[in-house]
Amino acid sequence: MEHRTYSDLHAHIAALEKNGLLLRVKRPINKDTEMHALVRWQFRGGIPESERKGFLFENVTDSTGRRYDMPVAVGILASNREIYSIGIGCKVEDIKKSWDRAEQQQIEPVLVHNPACQEIVVEGDALNEPGNGVDGLPIPISTPGFDAGPYLTATCVITRDPDTAIQNIGTYRAHLKAPTRLGMMTLAKLRALYLTTNNSDGIARMDAQLKLPAAPVRGSLPRPIDIAGKERRYKQNDQGFATVRVYYGTNRAPSGDAKPAQFYGQARADLQYGYLEVTIPRTHQEAQLETQPRWVEYTFAADQAAMRAQYVLLDKVMPLDKSEFVRALHQQVGESRFKDIFIFVHGFNNTFEDAARRTAQMAYDLDFDGTPMLYSWPSQGSATAYAVDEAAVGISGRRLADFLETVVAQSGAQRIHLIAHSMGNRALIEALQTYLAKRAPENRQHIFGQIVFTAPDVDRDYFSDAIQSLAQAAERVTLYASDNDYALRSSQFLHGAPRAGTAGDVIVKLTGLDSIDMSSVPADALGHSYFAANSGAIYDIFRLLWRGDPPPQRCGMTHPKTGNTLTVWWFNADACKGDDMLTAGVMLKRFGDLAKQQVQAKIAALTDPNQQQEWKLVLTRLDGLLPSIAQPNGGASK
Repeated sequence: MEHRTYSDLHAHIAALEKNGLLLRVKRPINKDTEMHALVRWQFRGGIPESERKGFLFENVTDSTGRRYDMPVAVGILASNREIYSIGIGCKVEDIKKSWDRAEQQQIEPVLVHNPACQEIVVEGDALNEPGNGVDGLPIPISTPGFDAGPYLTATCVITRDPDTAIQNIGTYRAHLKAPTRLGMMTLAKLRALYLTTNNSDGIARMDAQLKLPAAPVRGSLPRPIDIAGKERRYKQNDQGFATVRVYYGTNRAPSGDAKPAQFYGQARADLQYGYLEVTIPRTHQEAQLETQPRWVEYTFAADQAAMRAQYVLLDKVMPLDKSEFVRALHQQVGESRFKDIFIFVHGFNNTFEDAARRTAQMAYDLDFDGTPMLYSWPSQGSATAYAVDEAAVGISGRRLADFLETVVAQSGAQRIHLIAHSMGNRALIEALQTYLAKRAPENRQHIFGQIVFTAPDVDRDYFSDAIQSLAQAAERVTLYASDNDYALRSSQFLHGAPRAGTAGDVIVKLTGLDSIDMSSVPADALGHSYFAANSGAIYDIFRLLWRGDPPPQRCGMTHPKTGNTLTVWWFNADACKGDDMLTAGVMLKRFGDLAKQQVQAKIAALTDPNQQQEWKLVLTRLDGLLPSIAQPNGGASK
């Protein structure tokens, strides 16, 4: 065997363990639901980089109860700089020098006849025997609730150009489809790269090699606007994107950077006002927040128009003084089809840019005919700054109360809805308490339309006490809670008390509050952003803002038969998700009882079978929705 000048995997793991950088986990760990969630938490849960470890799971199972005979190592390459330096054989301070030297002194490839590795070859019919295909490997599901199955993160793949026969070796994220099949996006990824850099020749070459019909995009299914000849609330332009204007208030200080994404920073300030604009690409999918990769920003001279056609981007920030803001807001409300406003208050670990993009995505997905607004408090936008964010949100409630007072008194809106997420619920609760305290008791009834508390990172007992005094201020008050919210589990551990956004046995049950158990809703890796990251949840908010319907009249709602007079509703997101459901909802909002006629006429006029099928799905949804629309809407929470 030829001599190696580098460590193999076993030697690397031994070196990590020797340096206290490896955790061995001997208890059974489910690779489909637990493994990556455990490792990822050290990156999202506020653990300093110096304390992060690599993990070696020695007792691996899956969701079927199967046990694997090989361990899985996760986070052993670059969980922190020390682990990374051990991997490349240098001191931490010499990492950049090592890479510079490698780039400047590249080593010619050498043909090796006797490699220092163990070779296992399975061929032919033997691949179909249990455990002999790629399914025999304990491949984890890296983002439970998002990934459709196990993925190999960096699969070494040999590809062959079908036109030139040139072979190439590369690394790709590979989806385990079957024991003998992996799914990868090779040419499609390269095409996306060419699209990012506006390389038309490269795009044409990839299109020719892919030999696929154009993928359907948002807008390929004729929307309700096509039927009535009216424009959608946020229309797509010829460049492939729509623009959503959001009016905002914030107690963040301007950073001094004119770029929209960096306009407001992390420092505190007096109340600021203005409006912002976010672009939404034609290819946008409901409940998705298409995000520009940071490598695009730093690596390529990307064409801004191409970026707007691909990603949800904060495109403009226009600060205004208070009088200009009130005048502009009043005009916007007056010109809107509905004189409604919703104000979104974001949560922990959000920059101003994050909150702006989320607000605009919600407005677009909801086809909101009123005026979307944002209140942004000075979160640090960092998973490691939880304590700093707690202090910042603690001083932001009174600023938000001033903002609410201005909007209620001077916007001209007929209904004002409030939606808060995570830690932002603390600011909203204090703001409402402060605002209502200034009004006489007889003037505190139904000032607001809907108030929706989503995944509140608020002490459960404090929340229960506060809501009893706030419930009469709105037409309906709703709580979204989940038992699969790992961010709130961490907060509960930190505070030593249950959070108001936790479902299960501790879910808040109060008169005047609709408590919705959202545990079945897929979300991000922490299970915390389900309210806007799932089309079923988006549809539920759509119904709330449009009609204010009680849970029994909304899609996917069931409740346990417990004999308790205070009901908790369980939400089945799968019953309500999909573009067809939102389209059906928009049709009903616009055309009422005539919606079904409109869809039937559209199907009869279409010649494309695919479009006909898509509209038939909308028709099926309408058949299910019409009975609920016939019932009276609105009313207070029960």
